[in-house]
Amino acid sequence: MSTSGKRKASDSPTGPSKNVKLDILEQEFPNTEERAGFIATKFSKLLRDKTVFPKILDKARIDRKHQFVNRTGDISEYWFNYAVDLMAWCNAMKLVQSGRREWFPWRSVPSSKPEDPSDRAVWFPKFKETQAMLASLSSRERLDNGLALMEEEPQMNRNILGMTSIKLRQAIWDDVFPGQPCVQNRPFEVAVPENFDFGAQVHGDKSEYLQQLPPGIRMAIFLTENLKGTIVKCLVFGYQKNTVDSSWNRTLLAVVYRTAVQWAREAFMTQDRVPISQAFKNLRFSIAHGEVVSSERMKQLSLDKSLVAECDAQLALGPYRNQEDHAVFRVSAWLEKEKLLPADERCRMLRG
Repeated sequence: MSTSGKRKASDSPTGPSKNVKLDILEQEFPNTEERAGFIATKFSKLLRDKTVFPKILDKARIDRKHQFVNRTGDISEYWFNYAVDLMAWCNAMKLVQSGRREWFPWRSVPSSKPEDPSDRAVWFPKFKETQAMLASLSSRERLDNGLALMEEEPQMNRNILGMTSIKLRQAIWDDVFPGQPCVQNRPFEVAVPENFDFGAQVHGDKSEYLQQLPPGIRMAIFLTENLKGTIVKCLVFGYQKNTVDSSWNRTLLAVVYRTAVQWAREAFMTQDRVPISQAFKNLRFSIAHGEVVSSERMKQLSLDKSLVAECDAQLALGPYRNQEDHAVFRVSAWLEKEKLLPADERCRMLRG
């Protein structure tokens, strides 16, 4: 479908045809309004209540705004609405009987970058500005304005179902990278830089990178914190279920991880939107030679120390914390931020 076809409302003066239900499922990037109408109609039937899905959709829109607030530059309005619809669909399907649940029909992820000025999410810069202002408020100011004492965070699953345990991954790390430290409890984890087009470079590339990964090796995606405590996407590498922990498989895991790190560094420093599957296509060469080779362009860019430092900061992860430890961390950070307040006032604020 052409760019104009997916970005603009229907050009038909009579609106969508009677066959839109069939047509829309065949389109890779359907019109936003038609997709929204199709989804709303579907869940009004599945949930047998027209009032439930609109509430789920509104919450998904709010959650997505806060999830994307740290992105730099402009974002696509079409992509944002796609992300909202996807989240709302997944959350609404949890309320549907298991035998009637369906996958989100539109698997191709649009680019997060505006394809033309009309596709720019014009509200996004103002939203970021407002959130930055709210983040700068003191605790007294937040409470005076009826806000929660601390900013809410997006929900995160801190444990990945079926992923190789941290303990085993750490043992493998110490074996394949002797003497090379990793962030506490984060072996074989790679942060995704904020300026990446995650939909195009990772999420929408899933079918391709799954074909490129060696048998027995798995890549999972989840949300975590960087050194500043900001929520970022992270790639985690480990074994597939029932994979034998052998010397060979440890080598495979190490090479896949180093390839992903090299891909992230190169994509950030060159600003090229390279899908991760492209990096994995060279795995056989890397495995055979036992190393991941940098391109000549990367060797030149690596001479720019300020660029290297910026890249290092983007890839830096904070230490792993479970839900309870993270709650303690947030309160500790708040206490440090408000250390000039009298102790009794801080205690009163925390007690609510």
